[in-house]
Amino acid sequence: MNQGDREKWLARNLAVVLDAMAGSSELSSALVFKGAWILNRLLGDATRQSFDLDSNMTPEFQDRHPEGAERQSWLRERIERALRDHFERMTPVTLSLRVVRVDPLPRRGHPHGWDGFRVEIGIDDLSRPGTRSFPLVTVDAAAPEPLTPGSTAPLRAGGGFVTAYTLERIAAEKLRAFLTTLPPYREKMRLPPRPIRAKDLQDLARILHARPLDAAPFWATAGTEFRAACSGRYVDCAGWISFEPFEKDAADAWARDTTLPPRPTFADGWAAARGVIEAFAEAGLFPIWSAIPLT
Repeated sequence: MNQGDREKWLARNLAVVLDAMAGSSELSSALVFKGAWILNRLLGDATRQSFDLDSNMTPEFQDRHPEGAERQSWLRERIERALRDHFERMTPVTLSLRVVRVDPLPRRGHPHGWDGFRVEIGIDDLSRPGTRSFPLVTVDAAAPEPLTPGSTAPLRAGGGFVTAYTLERIAAEKLRAFLTTLPPYREKMRLPPRPIRAKDLQDLARILHARPLDAAPFWATAGTEFRAACSGRYVDCAGWISFEPFEKDAADAWARDTTLPPRPTFADGWAAARGVIEAFAEAGLFPIWSAIPLT
């Protein structure tokens, strides 16, 4: 399977996996889907391809299953059942489940309890009998985060629904995720340096194209979501001053990321971030500051 075939196969079967999970009421109440794949669905385009599914576990799921090993086992069993049931309902049956693995992330436990899981799903495609191996479909299930009534909404997938982040929440998440890769946050949390997430700026530019700043109710809600998202991971933001010193670093990271499509450009992404943050500042959103709890 060449790279182009691999990407097409993954794109198609990520949708199949999401459809299968939507058929399970238990999984629909345990996971909230988010990230670039959901963003593409909400925007109705796939300008930037995504080849995995991102999710958060819900606080209710975590409360029902307080032990990590119990959550791990529960997710493996429910995901395996949902996929087998979904594949068996196909006419004709073209997919077969080979394996579901659920591994904890990080391996040794997060210092702030933000433990999650990586789900790896092995699927055999019966419509391609000459192909010996297929890429794993991956689903990340991160730790729960504080949510507001505007954070999530039902999203149709196949014959059912999953719970997914709203476009407003995803816009907030993109800004928050970018800040978590900058040196001030890494130093605050005593984390090693990591590459700046230039892809979040591109996704923000895509959202701004679909929802211009004159769509005031949308961005007012996004501002509320930004504050909630920052508080959930102890992210500080003083306004544009928290972004501006890192323009060159962000541009360099953008240039190094060969997965980004040519449009929107870095200038578009940086201008989008500035426009949104300045709109939040006009609404009195800043400063946002979160103290790390004493342990």
